[in-house]
Amino acid sequence: MKRVIILAVLMLAGMGCGRKPVRTGPVIATSIFPIADVTARLAGPEAEVFFVIPPGANPHSYEPVPSDVRRLQKVDLFIGVHPEFDGWIRRFLPPRVLTINLIEPEHGHAAENEDGHNPHIWLSVKRMRRLLPELTRQLCQADSQAAERIKEAGRVYADSLDRLDRSIHDLMSGVQDRPFIQWHPAWTFFARDYGLSLAGSIQRGHGHEPSLKSFEQLTSEAREKGVRLIVIGLNLESRAVEALAREIGADVLQLDNLGDPEIPERSSYIRLMRYNAERLASALRAVRTVKNTEDENE
Repeated sequence: MKRVIILAVLMLAGMGCGRKPVRTGPVIATSIFPIADVTARLAGPEAEVFFVIPPGANPHSYEPVPSDVRRLQKVDLFIGVHPEFDGWIRRFLPPRVLTINLIEPEHGHAAENEDGHNPHIWLSVKRMRRLLPELTRQLCQADSQAAERIKEAGRVYADSLDRLDRSIHDLMSGVQDRPFIQWHPAWTFFARDYGLSLAGSIQRGHGHEPSLKSFEQLTSEAREKGVRLIVIGLNLESRAVEALAREIGADVLQLDNLGDPEIPERSSYIRLMRYNAERLASALRAVRTVKNTEDENE
């Protein structure tokens, strides 16, 4: 009998060892995986960090399921990109929840450039690096007991982003003169960061389908600039892309804007950006080789 009791106690102890540690930090929600990954690396294991929009979904049109809504009711902090991008999530948050944006609204709109309102700031390593101190400060306020550890994590992660930025700069060396067109303004900041030749966007913003006139103008400009590559998102099917690719003889390259924690090569923000940079650099170099061959044959 005594042996049975001892075995039972040992079994219960073993079961306890397999349990997840009790989280003592805040519950933090983000809209997309890249922001959740960066946040989790700063906030540490004490915090619970999750993202709402699943990999491969369209952030502009995703409809939350009941489990999303229930989980959002327990949130202490929401980190969004910009109200025009993921502001709809706020409708499902309790009034007490603190919300912050990576891009604070200016005059009611997101940061503007020649491609219009563009929320895709996370696809710029340089901009994410500049945002890191403020994100660190906000997380320290949300979990003051872990402030020193969060600050140290912020310093370590800043070094990681600096190394990533340098490696992408090296990858893009020698391809700055290879023009490409994007589906919509997802890669505008990235192209600007590394001096790439972005020749235009088919879709100037979410839901802004190209008119016949703008499509013809883009086709003419693409031919004039020798564009041989069109960059689109994963799982995108578009007649406009197919038509333009046929018209100018371009290849189509799929890049991943959102990442996926279940796919090793895209399972963190740093891995995601390295994956995209390597694919884009390789495609631009291949396009250049084809164009050189065509020039030599003329």
